[in-house]
Amino acid sequence: MRAVVPGPINASVGRRQARFCRCQHPEESESMGPGLPPCLRRASIRDDSGGQIGERHRLFSDRYLSSWKDEFFQVPNCVDFWIILIGRKVIEVIMKAISREHATSECEKILHESKAYNIQHSICPSQNQTIDLFLERRCELEGAYLEIFSKLADYPEAFKEILELVTRAGKLWSLEEWSKARQDRKELESINLKIESAAKELANLIHERKIINNRSHFSIGNLHNIVNVIEKASKNNYVYKFHLREPLLALRARFDYKYWPTVEECCMAIASDASESVPNANNAVAEAVTRSQRNSKADFFKALLVDIDELLEDFPFEIPDNFKLSDETIATLGNCILELEANSLVDGQYIKRLRQGMRHRSD
Repeated sequence: MRAVVPGPINASVGRRQARFCRCQHPEESESMGPGLPPCLRRASIRDDSGGQIGERHRLFSDRYLSSWKDEFFQVPNCVDFWIILIGRKVIEVIMKAISREHATSECEKILHESKAYNIQHSICPSQNQTIDLFLERRCELEGAYLEIFSKLADYPEAFKEILELVTRAGKLWSLEEWSKARQDRKELESINLKIESAAKELANLIHERKIINNRSHFSIGNLHNIVNVIEKASKNNYVYKFHLREPLLALRARFDYKYWPTVEECCMAIASDASESVPNANNAVAEAVTRSQRNSKADFFKALLVDIDELLEDFPFEIPDNFKLSDETIATLGNCILELEANSLVDGQYIKRLRQGMRHRSD
């Protein structure tokens, strides 16, 4: 409803505002005539974040403002102008809320379907626990859901697979499992050193025995080359006896001992292999987690980031180019999965530093 203001006041106000606009924007106010001041016109086509608003809104504002061209500086029209701006912002807020609710509903629909399938087939109890956490903490996850849905709404298979991966991520977090993995790594390194030492000692002992056999009136042992060792070691291996024994013995008959490695040379090969070998993780997740010396929540986020990267590397479905979940979304998902307290929550900056550290170590 338009306010009623006496004419003389309108005229005086209009003159004052016109003089102010000519002073502030002399070069633009002349070209625009008595229309909207440039400062207000620029504001009218930008949203609250400084970016251009939609074409529909621009056309609407232009059409509406052009009808004011002759009388804009009258107070009632100024009031209408700000009502339009405020109304537009309210509409944008409402639309954002609707978008978040729609994205959340679509994501939770996938979660319910996954949980029902797991229950029906009695599988993946840990995934069901994570799904329950997500359903309970929907308010915290609305931003993450909105990002995932907005990026993958046109790729339904990828959308479902990413949510499946995230809800399966709970199995990546096990203090006992990763503590045991670190201990296994240390034990392998220790055993490897013992194998190297024992293999070298055995090779030296076999060599000494060979020297004594050659110079004395006595001899001991029948394992003079690798074929003898294979024959003796495979006495209970019936696959060897039926398929490999005869061709191997025929090969030994064709080539004398100088063509075969000696037993001590085989022992030295074992020692050399032990000295050159280091424990290698069977997967990238284990490698990323066990690099640190002690357990921390960073282990989970490292495992989650590596798991996502591995999935996207060989993704079975069509997915947008350069798809990547933001640091804030990774942090939000991890906070919910780990059920972190308010004083221990991580944020996007934490994930950003973690990514940078992982890239630096890989380089």
